[in-house]
Amino acid sequence: MKLKFPIISIVAFLLTACSVQYNLQSHTETSFDVSAEADSASLSIIAPYKAGIDSIMNEVLCISKIEMTKGNPEGLLGNFVTDLCLQQYSDADICVMNNGGLRSTLTKGKITRGDIYTLMPFENELVILELNEEDFNGLLNYIVSREGEPFSGFTIQMNSQNQLLSYKLNNSINFSN
Repeated sequence: MKLKFPIISIVAFLLTACSVQYNLQSHTETSFDVSAEADSASLSIIAPYKAGIDSIMNEVLCISKIEMTKGNPEGLLGNFVTDLCLQQYSDADICVMNNGGLRSTLTKGKITRGDIYTLMPFENELVILELNEEDFNGLLNYIVSREGEPFSGFTIQMNSQNQLLSYKLNNSINFSN
């Protein structure tokens, strides 16, 4: 009776550990050229909506004297976006983003609403958090470990081994631990 449970367990394990493995022997890759003429009926339905969207998306919001690109440990585009976010919310002391959320560059010249949607095509949300000093230091170390991310409201000094040397906040923050 005492051996019954261990034996059943071992048999159950062996039965569930067995699996069929399939190996691909060969495959053929074929591509086809597909072409179609535009459907005038569909285009006539879409045209008024496209005109309305284009009038909104082609609105010039500003003119840039230089091209803005993202970069590590610091990039002009990331600095610009985080500075704008920080200005938008006066309750916040710092702003941190990630470079992955910035999907394009902003070229020299006219910047349209469409350019901003291309830059940040997702439904991004600004979230305000209250951090204690330990969590803030963890955030700083995370930014440094990633070799920099866009941020505003403070400065960081790091060495070539991605270690935090020092930081300075633009505003005085009273951490409540």
